[in-house]
Amino acid sequence: MFFAKGMTTIVNATQFNVEHEAFKALKATRIYVPGMGSVNKLGKYVPAYVEPGVVVALLVVIGLFILLRWGKLGRNFYAVGGNMHSANMLGINVRRTKFLAHLLCSTLAGIGGFVYFLHVGSGSPSHASGAEMNAIASSIIGGTMLSGGVGNVIGTFFGVLSLSTIKNIVSSLGLDEAWWTNITVAAMICLFLVVQSVVLLRKNQSKQ
Repeated sequence: MFFAKGMTTIVNATQFNVEHEAFKALKATRIYVPGMGSVNKLGKYVPAYVEPGVVVALLVVIGLFILLRWGKLGRNFYAVGGNMHSANMLGINVRRTKFLAHLLCSTLAGIGGFVYFLHVGSGSPSHASGAEMNAIASSIIGGTMLSGGVGNVIGTFFGVLSLSTIKNIVSSLGLDEAWWTNITVAAMICLFLVVQSVVLLRKNQSKQ
């Protein structure tokens, strides 16, 4: 990861803004939600809207939900994550499944990068710094077990919403410094890791 970040800095160390007209038009596109909106302080009604990146993200969530719930590859992911040796005895190609898992993860990371780029309209090696920890925290909050084999994309989706809400609450309290956000994310990870450890311990005790 650090090697990749260093290489991006070599390619371009300064922030740049996209001036391509087609990209700027796509970035400015808004999809209005009928029947939803709010009145601002000036008394003007502002309709609710979403950006194209939100639609892409929701389509990715739906696609992953279908894959993990009903797809053979998704069931293989759970099997290998739960117990690699048992999956191998069931005839699952463990090496191929792990390769496809990393390939899918990298593809989704690339899509996430384009969606973020479409949202901010500029690029920099420092952009989205620490996003990997936010991704891990969102997954843990959403019920994904670090031991493997347990979790779903819908839980992760709500984990993202929960983490964003907590960050907004921290900012609204006047703690705008970046380190307060990092402390909050770290505290959430520790809390849910403790919860997961307790759940696993009780599960193992019940089996015995």
